[in-house]
Amino acid sequence: MADERIDPAFDVVDVDDSMISSLRNLLEAWCKHIAVLTVGMRELGRQNALVDAFLLEALEITSSGVVADAKTLTKKCTAADVVYQLASFLSAPAEGETPEDRKEAEDQFRAALDGVADPTEETVQASAANGAELSDARFRQELGETAYGLHKTIFAGLQGVATVLRAEISLAADCRTKREFEAEGLRARINSLRKRVKKEKELREELLVQLEALDAEIASWRQKEREALDGVADVLAFLSTNSTDPNELVEALVKVGGLAVLAFDIYELSARYMFGEPVPASVRRTPLEGRCVLFVGDDYSKLRELLERAAFNELNVWTYGEGISAHSLPEFSKYRRLVGHYGGSRCNQNKELGGFPGSIVVASGPFDEPTGDYADYVFAVEPTRWDGVAVIPRKEDGSLDLDAVVKGAVDSSGFFKSRGPVAKTPVGFGGEQLASLVEKLARAYRVGALKRVVAIGGDDTPSPEQDFYTKMHALLPKQTITLTFGDVKFRINSELDPPTDYGAPRLIDLGRVRDMNATLRFAAELNRELDKTPATSPVSFYASLWGEKSVACFLAMCASGYREVAVGPYRPTVWNDEIVALLREKLGVRLVGDPSAEAYAEPAA
Repeated sequence: MADERIDPAFDVVDVDDSMISSLRNLLEAWCKHIAVLTVGMRELGRQNALVDAFLLEALEITSSGVVADAKTLTKKCTAADVVYQLASFLSAPAEGETPEDRKEAEDQFRAALDGVADPTEETVQASAANGAELSDARFRQELGETAYGLHKTIFAGLQGVATVLRAEISLAADCRTKREFEAEGLRARINSLRKRVKKEKELREELLVQLEALDAEIASWRQKEREALDGVADVLAFLSTNSTDPNELVEALVKVGGLAVLAFDIYELSARYMFGEPVPASVRRTPLEGRCVLFVGDDYSKLRELLERAAFNELNVWTYGEGISAHSLPEFSKYRRLVGHYGGSRCNQNKELGGFPGSIVVASGPFDEPTGDYADYVFAVEPTRWDGVAVIPRKEDGSLDLDAVVKGAVDSSGFFKSRGPVAKTPVGFGGEQLASLVEKLARAYRVGALKRVVAIGGDDTPSPEQDFYTKMHALLPKQTITLTFGDVKFRINSELDPPTDYGAPRLIDLGRVRDMNATLRFAAELNRELDKTPATSPVSFYASLWGEKSVACFLAMCASGYREVAVGPYRPTVWNDEIVALLREKLGVRLVGDPSAEAYAEPAA
């Protein structure tokens, strides 16, 4: 089945726009050069937040989930030159340099970075010409097909890791500060207690234990974040060597998988402090009367801004794509204007969104170019290269100016009436209830009522002809349950399956692609309960590789020790037969087969 090859988003992008491709290639080259210097900085015991942040932002902006225009990419390439000079300065200190000298120089570079101007058309053309010298065709010819394909896969995995890390760092800036404030409060309370008063002494000892645990958590959090940032630079520096050694390249793939595990872990920690622990919820899927706005993406900070404004203007807010997971988070349960989820598989985007009777806010990908019948109602959070799609301006405080979005919704018809019966989709099983769910499934496995858990994750493809997971899920035996994460779930969650005889849902959704840590925790806890290893686990992993985050997910599965990880429904074009054989030999990866054969496959021994 997966022998059918296609160009997924992480593979050959913008083949119809050579300028965008060239600018992305140029920015990717800058990332590798800067990473080499970053490794040199670390050897001197130096770190720099500007350099770290730039690498992550540049990796994300070159990914398929960001539809950046030529000017945005060119401006980022100009900024890369400044960051490269900063990294050069920090990696090669001058004789007699003092900490004050270094700080003054860093301040100057920061000011230069802030002062990077919007590029002229001449600058855009010149940058694109430089990038054209770094074409994929030339890279493929220099490295050979196999090394080229592995390089592309490694880089795509890094882009996925960077996207998750950027989101984590943004959340952590707020929630880790709150945790540190809690720690300071505990210290103050401990210092106020008298050591010689028995009751206060006992309370003091309890609080000291809490403080120690909190300090350890914050320290571990920062350490993991640092380890992930350093790992990204290490792999980028390795890619700059243009290695063609298959063993080295497979090792790099596994390293990226380990970085993905770290990124998903600390993102989950940040997200739960910010939005709360997910709880099971049933999400409305049928129309509800009222004027409305559709939120596309999974940037929940932007969703919160939209909900605040929608409440003021009495607009109903619907989610689309991976935004469905917001309905399970306590932070959003207080917004009565978050009413439901609209649409299904990404393959139906233009048909479904063309029929949405309100404004559409695009906060993150994947999202295809809108057709003319609804493009005027689409508002993007960041600049895109799509003609006719308005960019939401920012206010002086950095928040979104949603006036045009609200006007578009008010001027639209909205849903005329609620049509029943009400259809709902269950979400939110990745929280505290995971432990009891694992216990229930472990009991069922021991008595033979459960034989296999199928975990399907990754990005949905935009192809309406591809119904592999729909067919496979329909054929799964009664003794099988399905876990989903990522928007590939919309291929199989249109109908509610009856629960199992032992009281567990037959389809269990654990969130977005970036929520993959819940799936890894589920598998690890089930393996521990059943005395299994990843290699003998009853959990079978399936990865739909389209966007870069899905590549990070796939590599995380491999790095966690799972074998027989199945890739499909499509096989990336850059994976030639030699790469497929190499991944099979080294990591136990395989391509999916016939839906019927996959549905009735035996679990690991």
